[in-house]
Amino acid sequence: MNAALSETRQLQLEFWGRFSDALDGSSFPSRTPAAKSWCYLPIGTSRARVVAVVHFAKGRVGCKLAAMHSRLAVPRDHAEIVYEALREDRDAIELELGFADLEWGDPTGTRTYRYAEAALQDRDSWPAAHKWLISCAERFKQVFGPRIGQFEIPGTPGTAKAFAAVDALGRWSRWIPIEKARESAPRQPGVYMARTRRHGPVIYVGMAGERSGRGTTKPQGINGRLSAYLTGQGLGGGLLGRSFDRALRDPVWLRERVADLEDGKQMRAKDWGKAALAPHELHVRWRECNDAASAREIEAKCLSHLKDAGLWNHQD
Repeated sequence: MNAALSETRQLQLEFWGRFSDALDGSSFPSRTPAAKSWCYLPIGTSRARVVAVVHFAKGRVGCKLAAMHSRLAVPRDHAEIVYEALREDRDAIELELGFADLEWGDPTGTRTYRYAEAALQDRDSWPAAHKWLISCAERFKQVFGPRIGQFEIPGTPGTAKAFAAVDALGRWSRWIPIEKARESAPRQPGVYMARTRRHGPVIYVGMAGERSGRGTTKPQGINGRLSAYLTGQGLGGGLLGRSFDRALRDPVWLRERVADLEDGKQMRAKDWGKAALAPHELHVRWRECNDAASAREIEAKCLSHLKDAGLWNHQD
C-alpha cells in the first residue's frame, strides 16, 4: 500500500493491476497499472483507442472508443471526421458489435461509450468486471479498428494512397464472396485479401504457396488455401485462425455454440471453424505469383502499406 495515495487511488491501482493480469489470453498486451480511473488499450490503428474506465463512486465500469484529436492545426479536427463517419454507419456497427446499448457522443462529442453496473467495493466482484471490460474492448477493437483505420481523413496520408500502392503491386482479381473462390481462384501461389461483406473494410492479407491438397500431389495454391478456410481446416493460423480467436473471445458466439450442443447438434472442430468465419460474410480477391517466395514478398509489401489500416494481421 502507498500511504501517499488516497483510498480511491489505492483501489484504482489495485484494480488495474489485477486487470493487467486478466489481459493474459486476450488480444491486448499487458498494461502498467496506474492510480487512475482509466486504462488505454490499442485497437490496431493510431487514429483511435479503447479506454477502459472504472468509477468506484458510481459503481460502474465502462468501455470508451476515443478517436484521436489532430496534433497539428488543420481545418477540421480528425476526431470529428472519424466520429461523424462512424455515426453514419451506426446501425451496421451496432449489428456487428452485437449490442445496441451504446451512448454516442454524450457527454463528449467524439466518444462512444458503453457501461455496466458493478459492485466495485467488493473485490470479489472484480473478476466479473474485468471479464466484461475485456469482452467489450475486444468487440470494439474488432469492429471499430478496421473501419477507423481505413477512413479517408484530409491532411493525413490516409488509406487511399496505401491501397493504391497495394493495387499497383500487380494484377488483382475482382472481389467475390469467399464461397465462390472454389470455382474461380487459381491453383497458383499468390496473395489474397479479405474484407467483410461486399463493401466492408479489408481485414486480412495472406499468402499461399504451392501447397498440395489431401490425396493429391498437384499444387493447390490460392484455391487450396481459401477452400481450406471454407471447410474449417487450419484453425491454428491464417485468416481462419484469426477469425476463430476472435470468436472464442465473443460471449454471444460462444453461447450460440453451447446452444447448438444442448440442442443435440454434433459439431467437430472444423464445424466450429466454419461457424467462426460465417458471420463476417467475407469477400476476397487475389494476385497470382510465380512461387511462394515472391508471394511472401508481395504479402510483406501489402502489410507494410496497410500497417495503419486496422488489419487483423496487426491486431494480435
